[in-house]
Amino acid sequence: MLMEQMLEMLPSRPQPLLVRYGVTTALVGLSFLLLMGLQGRGGVLGFYLLYPSIFIASVVFDRGSGVFATLLTALLIYLLMKPADMYLLSGELAANLTIFVVAALGVSFVSEGLRTAWERAAAAERSKDLLLRELGHRTQNNLALVASVLSLQARTKENPEIRSALEKAVARVQAIGSAHEHFHPLKHNGRVNMRPYLEKALHASGGFPQGCPTYRCYR
Repeated sequence: MLMEQMLEMLPSRPQPLLVRYGVTTALVGLSFLLLMGLQGRGGVLGFYLLYPSIFIASVVFDRGSGVFATLLTALLIYLLMKPADMYLLSGELAANLTIFVVAALGVSFVSEGLRTAWERAAAAERSKDLLLRELGHRTQNNLALVASVLSLQARTKENPEIRSALEKAVARVQAIGSAHEHFHPLKHNGRVNMRPYLEKALHASGGFPQGCPTYRCYR
């Protein structure tokens, strides 16, 4: 359920090119502004603040948006780190930037794969729920058919003992059908409220004391 809710919050794919790259640019811009605000506190380690924008772009859109976010982020980092009178970075800064780009590309590919895995898992969950509902309907129909056949047989019997036994069998089959319907996990999100079922069953069997309409009298 949580996975399906998360997927519902994400836009459908594919989105228009302008939307994908426009939103990705805005995400990278916000992350870079945060990095600029913390400049001097984290140093090169502050680059980790730019990974969320790459992750979000890849999950929300696709790995192409993640790659675009990586390249745009690398360009901004280069402009931030390069000396004013030079175009080349020092060996240490160039190595750090290279490591960042490689890691960011990995994040973009893994993030897209993560959303694909979520979608497949959600589709499998929906298929399972559909099969369970179909199985539940078939089971209910089969139990109703058995109860009907037994009821017809009871009507044709003249022997009171045989008729009584068949009528009791019908009641048992109907009780099984009622329990199967009430305890179906898809109807209650995995939780079953026992009170309505017990009160209904006790009322049907005449089990409540006079003047006490609930099962609390048995406490």
